[in-house]
Amino acid sequence: ARMIWILLLAVVLLIVITGSGLGSRLSDGSTYLPWVPREWPTLPPTPALARLIISEVMFDPEVAEPEGEWFELFNSGDFELDISGYKIGDEETNGQGEGMYRLPQGLILGPRQPLVIANRADAFRIQFQASPDFELRESDPGVPNLEKYSDWSTGYVELLNTGDELIILNASNWAVDGVSWGSS
Repeated sequence: ARMIWILLLAVVLLIVITGSGLGSRLSDGSTYLPWVPREWPTLPPTPALARLIISEVMFDPEVAEPEGEWFELFNSGDFELDISGYKIGDEETNGQGEGMYRLPQGLILGPRQPLVIANRADAFRIQFQASPDFELRESDPGVPNLEKYSDWSTGYVELLNTGDELIILNASNWAVDGVSWGSS
């Protein structure tokens, strides 16, 4: 079979070189076979699957801590993502003392859509003259609070400047993204 392919390739090259009519001759004397595309067609990009990631973390704000801390989640895909029951927090081990909060049921993040969560909405507004999507501690009745996920941990999210982590758990409590800094 390999010998047949080599022979076939040799015949095609001979036809092209001799200009026997199967190819087309250009004004510069070169020959090409019209059935061989000179430019490949442009393929449409493959849509990215929906995935929730941590895209920004402010663990050392210029205002009071932990009130001024905030973070941003982001759907990095091209499809909607139902994040009902996902959790976010700085406690990586079930049953320990740092914080973990549950996102509300029915929360759908659109393609390439961010979601900002502040420790306190009032401190976030002082820094950015805008409201976050959610807050962890009540400071503004116009911004919904996330519910503590006490099945995982009992504390609060307070991001240490010297080193800590932020973790996203899916509805089944599997880590889907995380970020750490400093000595963590």
